[in-house]
Amino acid sequence: MPSKVVEIKKITTLDIYENQYVKFMLKNILVRIKLIKDNILNIYGEENEYFKSLVLFENRILRHLKGFFSNISDIQGKKSMSLIFKMSSGYKEVYYYYMMLNID
Repeated sequence: MPSKVVEIKKITTLDIYENQYVKFMLKNILVRIKLIKDNILNIYGEENEYFKSLVLFENRILRHLKGFFSNISDIQGKKSMSLIFKMSSGYKEVYYYYMMLNID
């Protein structure tokens, strides 16, 4: 009769490369938004509709980064697209809009 039992525990993690890459993209988008906001602020002031829209976008992205993505580590190493970005609709859409902004 065995005296020891092998126990295998499966751990579900959301800290995967694809989520790290999305966090990387969101941070880059934030940098771009801040630059555009500064330009609009210098030329037109805070009452500009574009400025107000960018503040809303910035706050929405920050909410995601401080919420779900706070538990996701920063990306390490290469920063390239994986097959998941081509296959999974959510990742594909985020990547599509990120590329439309032509950041990097």
